[in-house]
Amino acid sequence: MKFIAFCLLCLSFSFSAFADQTKTLEKQMQKSLDRFQCTLALHGVTANFEGALIIEKADTYYAITLPDISIDYPGQSHLDIGIISINALPSKDKGLWRMRVALPTPMRVTNPLKNESFNIHLPAQNIEAFWHGETDLITSLHADFQNIRLEDAVSNQQITIGNANFNHGVSNPDLGKLAEYRKAQDKWLARTEQNNHALTEEDMKTAESLFNFYVGDYAQSQESSLKLSDVKIREGEKTRLNINDVDILASLKSVDDGLLDILSHTEMNGITLSQTPTASADKAGLPS
Repeated sequence: MKFIAFCLLCLSFSFSAFADQTKTLEKQMQKSLDRFQCTLALHGVTANFEGALIIEKADTYYAITLPDISIDYPGQSHLDIGIISINALPSKDKGLWRMRVALPTPMRVTNPLKNESFNIHLPAQNIEAFWHGETDLITSLHADFQNIRLEDAVSNQQITIGNANFNHGVSNPDLGKLAEYRKAQDKWLARTEQNNHALTEEDMKTAESLFNFYVGDYAQSQESSLKLSDVKIREGEKTRLNINDVDILASLKSVDDGLLDILSHTEMNGITLSQTPTASADKAGLPS
């Protein structure tokens, strides 16, 4: 009888721990969505969320379903992203989540003013990220895509990418300083929503300190790389441009005047260009 009571007690503690973790994860994810929406609004861009954020406990992970996301840009451009699904499990490092991400496909971009409409197809994808919930920081991101297609319905052009590999990482981030930065950012975003743009002397000191941090060690600890292979630009059935490989490496560096400099290096290999034959050549029966 005592053993059964002990087991029930252990179960109650485990359920309590799970409930606390679910609630914390939901709060952090919702905060991230709100911050994303507010930040875009500062630039005149509207992020629309339809539906609720859903977090459910599975056997060994948490299943996260984000709202249906779309974005309106100035000039009537509209991006339909859709519903992003995430499987998250706690990592060995406190506060860090290992996430497997599934992006919706296709995504659609439209602009009736410019008569533009194209779809982004991501049929084969493998995305993994490590996310620190308290600071809303992705410490590392690895994404592999195959057979990407960008189709322009108006011009009948299509861009295909056989393989795409994207990596992003932050080396040894100061999470304490980042948490301070996020709190200040949220405070200023809340003021902006209320049309209160006045800054106190304390605000100015905090802003200066955090800005120096942001363009200092934190900025220089980030590095990204993008590798593309088998890139083709087609019009109808004819290939206009073919690039075998594209390698792009980018990093941030703080320069003397306190601004950020983006250091990038790009390599392209195996470029082939196919041009449309002239009308006179067609009439003469010349080979194209």
